[in-house]
Amino acid sequence: RTPDGWSDATLTTSVIEVAGGSPVAIETWDTRHGPVVHGDTRSGWAISMRWIATNGPTNRAFEPFRPMIRARTVSELFAVQVDWVDPVNNLLAADTAGTIGYQTRGVLPDRGPGDGASTPGHEPFRQFPTAGWTGEYEWRGRVPYDRNPHSINPAAGYIGTANQQIIDGDDPYIADSFSAPWRAERLVELMANDRIFTPEEIAGWQGDVTSVSARAWGRLIAGLPSLHGDSEHARALLAGFDGVMAGDRAEPLLYAYFRRALARHLFAPVVGPDTWDWLVHDSLPASSSPVSRWITSVQASLMRHAGHAVRPDIHPRVGRDADDVASADAWWAGAALTALPAALADAWSSAVASSGPDPREWRWDARHRTNAQHPLAVRFPWLRQALNPPVAPMGGDSDTLQAASYVWAEGPDFDVTSLSVFRHVVRLDDPARTTNVVPGGVSGVRGGRHAHDQLEYWRTHRRIPAPYALADVEAQVGSTLVLTPG
Repeated sequence: RTPDGWSDATLTTSVIEVAGGSPVAIETWDTRHGPVVHGDTRSGWAISMRWIATNGPTNRAFEPFRPMIRARTVSELFAVQVDWVDPVNNLLAADTAGTIGYQTRGVLPDRGPGDGASTPGHEPFRQFPTAGWTGEYEWRGRVPYDRNPHSINPAAGYIGTANQQIIDGDDPYIADSFSAPWRAERLVELMANDRIFTPEEIAGWQGDVTSVSARAWGRLIAGLPSLHGDSEHARALLAGFDGVMAGDRAEPLLYAYFRRALARHLFAPVVGPDTWDWLVHDSLPASSSPVSRWITSVQASLMRHAGHAVRPDIHPRVGRDADDVASADAWWAGAALTALPAALADAWSSAVASSGPDPREWRWDARHRTNAQHPLAVRFPWLRQALNPPVAPMGGDSDTLQAASYVWAEGPDFDVTSLSVFRHVVRLDDPARTTNVVPGGVSGVRGGRHAHDQLEYWRTHRRIPAPYALADVEAQVGSTLVLTPG
C-alpha cells in the first residue's frame, strides 16, 4: 500500500536442488521498499528492508578499485570514492607528499523528517521499523558525496578513528550504532605528546591495552564509601584501577565481571528477562550491542554527575539541551550508585568461583582468550580439534586499542568474539619495509604449515615483512594456484 493506493509486490520462486533429496522451492517477495524479510505478504502485513546497496541504480561498487590502485595522492584516492556504494565506512589515507586525510565513503540515503529528527526534544527513531504506507518515512534521495564527512590535513596534525561517532550531530545521518568512544579517546591521549613518533612506537599502539573506561571506573569506585563483605573486597581492589587490561593482572578479571553484573542490575529489570537474554546472546556483536552503548551512556552520566571531565567531542549528546542532559545524568547516576554495591559483590563472587579465593592467583588472560569455532565443528564436534584454530590468551577488551571484545552474557569465561584480523604497518618513506600479520595465517588449507603460523606473531605483537616491489614479491612465491573457469 502507498499514499496513492495499492502497489504490486513481486514474487520470485527459486528452486534449490538438493543432493540425495527433493528440490526445495523458496518464495521471496520484493516491494518498493525492498525485499520482505519478515512476515507473510499474503496476510497483508510484513516487514521489508530498504538497503542502499540493493536500492536504485546498479551498484557500481567494484568500479573504484582500479583507479584506487592508481591514485598517487590522498585527493585522487578520495575523488574516486564517489562510486563507492557500500559498505559505508571510514577511509584514512596518507601519501608520500605528507598529506593525510579522512573520508566517510559510501552512499548515504537522505532520510525524510518523518522519523522524528525534526521534532525538537525528540530523538530520531531510526532504530525501529516504520510505517511503509503513509509516505512519511520515505527517503528523499541520496546525500551528495561532498556532504559526507571528510578532512584533509586537520589542524591537530593527526587523524584517528576507532569506529566511534565521527561528527557531533546527525547531518548527514550515517548510522545509529557506533562503537564506544574509549578507544578513540586513548588515541587522543597517545597523540597528545607534541613530538615525532617512531614507526615502531606507533605500531606498538596496536597492542595497547589501556582502557580509558576502566580507568574512569577506577576513579568512580575510589569515590565510594567503604562497603561490606564481598562488595568491599571488590571495591578495594578496583578503587584507583589504572585501566591497564594486561593479561597477567587480577584487576581486569574482576572489572570484567563487574561490568557484566552492573549491566544486568541496571538494564535487565527494564527490558525484562526474555529481551535481556536476547540482548546478551552471543549472536549479537559485543562491540556494537545496545548494552555496550547503554553502559557507556550510564558511565558518562555518572562521570558528569561526579564532576569528572567528559570530552564532549567523543561523547556527543545529539539533540539534547543542557537541562535534559542534567536530568538524565542525575537519574542514571542515582540508578548506578544504587546498583554498584550489588554489582561489586556479584563480581567478587564470580571471580572467586572461576579463579579461586586469592586475587594474587587471578589472571585476566586465563579467562579471556580467543576461541574461534569453525562452522563445521558445531555440526561435527569430533572434528573440532582438526578444524578449530589454536587458542590464544589475550589482554585488553572492547575498549582498548588492542580490540578484544566479549559478549555480555554472564559466565566464567570471556571468549574473544571480535579482534584485529589484520595488522599492517607501512612506512611511506620506505615501502619496502612494510610489515603485517594475520592471526589466522594466509592459508585456507587446514593442516598446512601456513594455516596458523602467524598466530604467535600476532599474539606477541610482532609482524613479518610484506614484500612490496614486484621483484621482491616474485622472489617469495612458493607456489601458484590457477583457477580455470568452466
